[in-house]
This record gives sequence, C-alpha cells and structure tokens, in this order.
Amino acid sequence: MSTTNTFNAASASASFAEEVIAAFLEQARNGSKHGIQSAIAKHGPAIVHVARNGKGAIAHASETGRTGIIEILLQHGADINAADDDGKTPLMHAAQMGHPDMLAFLLDYGADIHAETPNGLSVLRFATHHKTNTRNQGRMPERKKEAIRLLVDRGADPRKPDINGLTVAEVLKRTGHANIVMLIDKAVASRNERLERERLQALEEMKKSLVMMRKGLPAPITGKKPATFGKNGPV
Repeated sequence: MSTTNTFNAASASASFAEEVIAAFLEQARNGSKHGIQSAIAKHGPAIVHVARNGKGAIAHASETGRTGIIEILLQHGADINAADDDGKTPLMHAAQMGHPDMLAFLLDYGADIHAETPNGLSVLRFATHHKTNTRNQGRMPERKKEAIRLLVDRGADPRKPDINGLTVAEVLKRTGHANIVMLIDKAVASRNERLERERLQALEEMKKSLVMMRKGLPAPITGKKPATFGKNGPV
C-alpha cells in the first residue's frame, strides 16, 4: 500500500489567526491568485500549510480545479501528496469531483496515483464515486468518465481491492454502474496496446542503434523509453 504524506497542519495553523486561515482557504478554493500571492507576501510561505481538519489550501484548490493556485502553492513549499484527516490526498479530491485537467496537472507534478486512504480507498475509487454510491443514481457525468479514463491510462490499477476486499469493478456493479466497468476494461485494453507499441518501437530503435554501432557509426538515442505504469506493469 502506498503511503501518503502529512504536513504539520496543526502547528502551521496555530501560527495564524482563524480569520486569516479561513480567508486563505477560501481564496484557494475560489481561485484567487492575487489573494493567495498577497497572503504569502504578507504572512510568509508557512501559510501554504494552514488547514482545517487537515484539509489544506492545496486540497481545496484541487477540489475546485484551480490549477493556477496549485502551481503557486507548490512554488512555496506545499506538499502535493499531503493527506487530510480522512487520508485523502489532493489527487483524490480532484478525482472525486471529476476534474481530468487537474488530475493530469497533479500527476505531471508528481502526485502519487497509487496513494490510498487508511481503509484502502484508491484514487481511482474516488473517481468512480458518483453521488452517494447508491443504486439508480442516473448517468455518470462525462467529466467523471474522462477522469476515470485518464487515471487508468496513467496507471491506476482497477484490480486493487479495498480493506473490505472489493475492487472498483465490484463496487460499480453493486451501485448500478456496470457500464463504467466496461469503460474501464476498454481503457485498460487501450493502455496495454499502447505500452506494447512503445515496447516494440523501443526494441526496433535499439536494433537500429546496434547496427549503426557495428558499422562504426554514431548511434544517437532516439525515441523514448517505453512507459511503465503501476508496480506490476500493464493490467
């Protein structure tokens, strides 16, 4: 199980007045770059660590899709994998709200796609949450579907069970979303096909390089290393 990082939010928050904390978190949630930058200039970079119930500015910004705010917070020392009191990371907040652009942004900045809460809920599991996870919830929004596709393509493992032994697919079937299981299966197949193409391309480039080396010719490195996702490779 991947572990999530925690920052000393209680200590950081104790250094600031409650109204300062409330305003900073609200500015992060609403996407006020000016407000965030002004607060950091006035109070110092330690303010990026303030939180309520362990939920800091980076989590609020992730939940509302404010990539510009995240960038400012990271520049001043915020932890992209910091978990709140429920064990949810910023990536999980973005996944649950269905923000594919934010998910891509966080992953590009090093967010842990394999992070889990203490009860074994994965980032992908949060992406598949829809309303209250009861039956007859209606259609899942397209942004949530796109978030699921993106996470699977980036290496989220739909086979990983939670603390109760339930996989994402099993939870979706129980909540009347078998169609989303099909979406995940297609995303997995597409990812595996892409990985295989990249592997074959890398092998072909390696063969060409060896031929050039044997002829005494320079063999520049071309292409890119095949992508690998997850701890066990393709699903």
